[in-house]
Amino acid sequence: MATSTTSKHQWRTILLCMGGATLFWLLNALNKVYTTDIKYPVHFVIDESKVAFTEVPPTSVALEVTGGGWRLLRYLLRLDVQPIALPVARVARRGRVQRKYLLALFDKKIKDLKVHRVLLDEAPAVHKLPQKSPGD
Repeated sequence: MATSTTSKHQWRTILLCMGGATLFWLLNALNKVYTTDIKYPVHFVIDESKVAFTEVPPTSVALEVTGGGWRLLRYLLRLDVQPIALPVARVARRGRVQRKYLLALFDKKIKDLKVHRVLLDEAPAVHKLPQKSPGD
């Protein structure tokens, strides 16, 4: 009977040590600086009286960022992350994504991370609506 109690006590001690070591490792890892890709929520804005989306616009944009582990965890869990309004007319000029504009916009909005690249291949497609004549 004594060996059973000793065995349970040893397992508890081992699990407690493993849990403590894991917690220490996690806290230590979150204090380092990392470069990674995150998805940041966006909202594309258009003048609905002049144009309409021809496809559903994306709800997030991938960004390559550098920052501390705690900050990256906050963005990963989407804590206190507000979508950025992206005017389609500014995002795309002549069918090309304006990366410099997007980079400046995200860098200004996300102050606690360094944004290196915006990984947006193409802007959402829009279609010009016919203009109503004054008599309509």
